[in-house]
Amino acid sequence: MDHPAGPEIPPWKIPEEWNQALQSIEIPAQRRWDKLENARMLAGCVRQDLTEISTRIEAVAGRTCTVCEDICCCRATVWFDFRDLLFIYLNFGRFPAGQITRTLNGACSCLSSTGCTLERLHRPFLCTWYCCPAQIRVMEGEGPGTRRAFEALLNRIKANRKALEDAFIAAVG
Repeated sequence: MDHPAGPEIPPWKIPEEWNQALQSIEIPAQRRWDKLENARMLAGCVRQDLTEISTRIEAVAGRTCTVCEDICCCRATVWFDFRDLLFIYLNFGRFPAGQITRTLNGACSCLSSTGCTLERLHRPFLCTWYCCPAQIRVMEGEGPGTRRAFEALLNRIKANRKALEDAFIAAVG
């Protein structure tokens, strides 16, 4: 149910709502699989770009997250959105087990003592595009082109995620 101020964040927290969200992708996709060629191609482009950017993110995170005193996974509200679910389904043929929640201490339910329990390609995109000030400083210290190249790749991923959603809706609508 929506709150007066807007939709509930994160969405689809209860299993019934989660299953409905997944069915809103899976059922139309199965019925129109042959019409999803463009959407599947865009999902592949996003996967390729996420794979490319992951190495860079892991290197920066290795220098910043291990010494961080204000861990974003402990204060940010993270969830799978429609584009995340669509990307994961079209690339891997399955969905995450459930919506991400917060633990009793407020941390992301996927945070462990060794970092995130989800592989980068199976995380919400928010976990990839967010860079804290310390990470930005590391990238800037490696030269002005490093941060610009990173941001350009993120922007391409964002654009392709939007195009993926549009292509899916056009194909199944």
